[in-house]
Amino acid sequence: MKRRNIVLWVWLVLWGSFASCSRNSQMDVEDWEDTEAVLVSTEVAPNDVIGTWHGFIPCPGCRGYTYDLVLMDNYNFEERVIYEDQPGEPVTRIGTWSVTDGIIELSGDEAARTRFSLSTAGELRALDLAGKPINQDLQAQYSLKRSAGLAEDDPRFWEDSRKIGVDFVATGHNPSWVLEIDKENQMLFKTRPEETVMLQAKTPAPTSKGRITSYRATTGDGSLEIELTQETCADAMSGKERPYTVRITANGEVYTGCGLYLGDNQSK
Repeated sequence: MKRRNIVLWVWLVLWGSFASCSRNSQMDVEDWEDTEAVLVSTEVAPNDVIGTWHGFIPCPGCRGYTYDLVLMDNYNFEERVIYEDQPGEPVTRIGTWSVTDGIIELSGDEAARTRFSLSTAGELRALDLAGKPINQDLQAQYSLKRSAGLAEDDPRFWEDSRKIGVDFVATGHNPSWVLEIDKENQMLFKTRPEETVMLQAKTPAPTSKGRITSYRATTGDGSLEIELTQETCADAMSGKERPYTVRITANGEVYTGCGLYLGDNQSK
């Protein structure tokens, strides 16, 4: 099955489960939509929802899945789904998001559109296919909470890394990954959020050719090859520029992204 069809199937199942929960409710929406449990804000500003959101969502016929949503300040988003009973590479979707009449809507390259409301408790609460709230008793199961972690665009993220001795950092998408190089200690590459791939090795002596600096290492978990090219790189999701283009080959899989030496400007 092609990846596009897999992604489409995932989101049809996702929103089909929301719709099923809504239909199975024995309570009319008008009877409960004004209760504290489902209070939502109709005045939602983009800055209210920018950031990373996380939840564990139940689904019919499976044990549920981890769901992560990143809403970026340029109105792009990235979603990641990992099934509890089918661990492996996350299923991802990217696209754009908007806010209309208090409703956050995600539009990707698939047929399914995803909608959320922002509760007064500060949670994103999934809406069904008709844009209606889900059964009050199930709201907590279909809610996302803001992640406390710092985003890569937050200078504090880089500052924390610098303080523990990291010299170079890089990130990429689809799937999301992060690279940290401490030239005097070790280098670490991992995919996120579930770290389905994680390689850590003592930092070897680099080789340089022109504008390219390379590192190669083999660990008990596999091989890691890193190429840092001194060439401006625009992040595929945020559009922000970094001074280095990064190519990583981890156990034969290629990942590309952008990076910088800490101490460089955060963006150009």
